[in-house]
Amino acid sequence: MQQQVMLLEQENKLLQNKEGEREALMGLELSDGQPLNEHMVQLKLKYEKCKRDLEARITLLKNTEQENISSINGLKLDNNKLTENIEQLTTKIDRTKKKMNEDDLGFRELKTKLTMKLRDAKRPISRHSQT
Repeated sequence: MQQQVMLLEQENKLLQNKEGEREALMGLELSDGQPLNEHMVQLKLKYEKCKRDLEARITLLKNTEQENISSINGLKLDNNKLTENIEQLTTKIDRTKKKMNEDDLGFRELKTKLTMKLRDAKRPISRHSQT
């Protein structure tokens, strides 16, 4: 009989511990003498508040996501425009280099001709042409 009493006392302690853990998890004081209906109402209110908070956070995160997507799309457009500008500038640079090389070649040829004419102009006149 004493063993049964001891087992029942231990079982009672375990149940009280579990009840304490449950109360701590729910954040509600259930041993305050209020009827179970009021405890259920408190639990429901706590659930609704938690639900509203989470829904507000979800809405905020969705808005942030949309803003981020818009920013990414804007950056993609900017990147495409910059890529096109780079291609245009590269083409222009290539044309300018080609034109400069052509002009340089033309100037060298002109210099060579002018140098030859200057050399010819500095030569003394030969006697055969004086007579």
